[in-house]
Amino acid sequence: MEKINSSNLVNKPLVSIVIPSYNRAETVGYTIESIINQTCDFDFEIVIGDDCSTDNAREVLVTYQKKYAKQITLLFYEQNIGLGANWATCVKHCRGKYVANCDNDDYWHNPNKLQLQVDFLENNLEYGVMHTDFRRENRITGKIREVIVSDLILEKPIQNAFYDGKFKVCNATMMYRKELIDKHVNLDDYLKYQFTLQDWTTWVILAHYTNFYCMPISTATVCMETESITRPKSYEQLKLRFLKEKECRKYLGDLFQEH
Repeated sequence: MEKINSSNLVNKPLVSIVIPSYNRAETVGYTIESIINQTCDFDFEIVIGDDCSTDNAREVLVTYQKKYAKQITLLFYEQNIGLGANWATCVKHCRGKYVANCDNDDYWHNPNKLQLQVDFLENNLEYGVMHTDFRRENRITGKIREVIVSDLILEKPIQNAFYDGKFKVCNATMMYRKELIDKHVNLDDYLKYQFTLQDWTTWVILAHYTNFYCMPISTATVCMETESITRPKSYEQLKLRFLKEKECRKYLGDLFQEH
């Protein structure tokens, strides 16, 4: 693995933003800019793992790393390791108190996202994870739809709601206390099993140990009509997705069988 960062990288970032990246050279720059343009009174870093892109995404990432050298660290893998392992590797390199996510075809439309989330978590220690309402954008039609999840009344425990698919969340809005990931999430297992549902798997695990809070404000935009693991375009990719989902569920079942 090649690690690219600057000697003047921000010293003590309060938040680490993880972007597990593969291809999408045409969108990843917009993703990065939406993060860089956040208005906040603390330092943050961006850790981007490129999983052997086959387009010119790496060239794009290097350009942005040079432009924002104080904030961006790049991880370039020598061989494809998969989304879950990519995310876990990035998290292992995070130095912040909090970890936030953003996929390389999504973006943050609210410039106050980080400040709002940090302020809440700093003042509400009983919550370990928080997220927000979000938008869906159709890249073909340009239509944007608001998705309100903050008014959902969830069953207890929340872990059951995740299992049953009743907890609607957006990965690009999530922020975690990193100490909870370090304590409860075995990132080495994500590398070992090459989970593709690294976000859902992490939510289920953390829901067992901490409270989730949804702030009733829209902060991130999820862009549809681009191919991904959760939106496969071939039958073989769809079968692989279901196989990996089954493996994730078995892993979690084994993990929490005593409960």
